[in-house]
Amino acid sequence: MKIFALILSVACFGLMNCVRGQQFAGERASLSNASAGPSNLEIELLVVQVPQALALPLIPKLSDRAQSESAVDEIHALIANNQARLIAWPVVKTKSGQRAVFEQVEEFRYATDYDPAERVTKTDSASKDLQKKSKATTTIVKEVDAIPVGFETRNVGVTLEVEPLTVDGIIIDLSLVPQHNLLLSMRRVEIEDKASGRKVIVEQPIFHTNKVTTSLSVRNGDYTLLGTFKMPKPEGYIELFILHTRIKTL
Repeated sequence: MKIFALILSVACFGLMNCVRGQQFAGERASLSNASAGPSNLEIELLVVQVPQALALPLIPKLSDRAQSESAVDEIHALIANNQARLIAWPVVKTKSGQRAVFEQVEEFRYATDYDPAERVTKTDSASKDLQKKSKATTTIVKEVDAIPVGFETRNVGVTLEVEPLTVDGIIIDLSLVPQHNLLLSMRRVEIEDKASGRKVIVEQPIFHTNKVTTSLSVRNGDYTLLGTFKMPKPEGYIELFILHTRIKTL
């Protein structure tokens, strides 16, 4: 009986391995169909701001491959119910090994260098009537505290640079740089004219940047949490970068 039980146990173990092997082979074959024939790579980046109380339980789910898709569904529901803020959702397509760039930006131009303050005047000539003995008069037309002479331009918004490479129709290697630049506010800055000692107040922008520069490997169809950022404005929010990569057969 012991020998029979041992033979039966070995047979069952072999059968289970065979079934698992067939399941794995079937999964690999279905995924490999994505590499059959010409294909493009579709890369999505979900940029969303979620209240901290709601974001904290979502972050572990987004980091777990088995729960990431359901966590993204929860985020979509939050956006639909105005409980989360959708900042951008770029979708780009490219060929394997080809770089793709997405930009959703607004150019913000601001002064960086100033000339000293100046006073623009107008002088009236003296009267020719000697009896009146009038003198020339000077009228102040306008005063300029500081004259901007140097400018810079900053892109405000979301950009995505990505270069994907398919390995075997299942694994995708990615080099990417997602970035969110935003204008927080304008602050008043005091500058001084060294020649006259006169001080004037000008406004300068305060920018904030959330950025990830990375290279990683993902599976076809996976959701990947790329970054979490605590926002200075609006307070109490966490910004999430969520990547979704798929192979799209033509």
